[in-house]
Amino acid sequence: RARTHFRLCAHGSTATMDHADSDATGDRDWDSGRLLRLVLTDSAAIRAVWPPLVAYPPDEVLELGAGTGAMAIALAAQWRSARYLATDLPCRVSAMAAAFAESGCPMLRATPLIWGGAPPPQSDGGGAGASLVLLADLLYFRGSSLFEPDTLEPLAETVRLALAARCSFALCCFRVRDRRREAHFRALCEARGLAISEPLSEVACFA
Repeated sequence: RARTHFRLCAHGSTATMDHADSDATGDRDWDSGRLLRLVLTDSAAIRAVWPPLVAYPPDEVLELGAGTGAMAIALAAQWRSARYLATDLPCRVSAMAAAFAESGCPMLRATPLIWGGAPPPQSDGGGAGASLVLLADLLYFRGSSLFEPDTLEPLAETVRLALAARCSFALCCFRVRDRRREAHFRALCEARGLAISEPLSEVACFA
């Protein structure tokens, strides 16, 4: 089958919020999520990042660490026929589901997901799996306490499992903060069979 893609979009110090505050990470609409929304709602940017063998628009979208659900709402409004599954920690899901109900987008669904395992099916009937997987600023969440294991390896494994079912790709946007940690995540993804190329100056493509 066609190879999967995993594209990492790094961006610089353009933050409008205090990124030093590590509390309540899921309660904010972070810059990386806004940048990802801009990329995926601009036709020229879509042509630049979208792999040629992956169908556009996507029919099934999986978002990891969806937080407030703002990106899910914006993209579901653009891709009205796509089933959009937004995931996060169990404590975040009820607020996200309420926001989805208010948005009036019938194809949006919020569900809990702990990284390290396979994502839930897109619909009750199962389905082929997501054709697009989205991650916005997830590389720096180290867990809810010092006693929990680091999240990078479980995150990389969940991405691998999400991409395993079909011709699909993942797009991850993050603000450059910790180059060693970012390189470690890249290495974890490579170890899972996701090779790297760079189609744009600020994009690393995992193919």
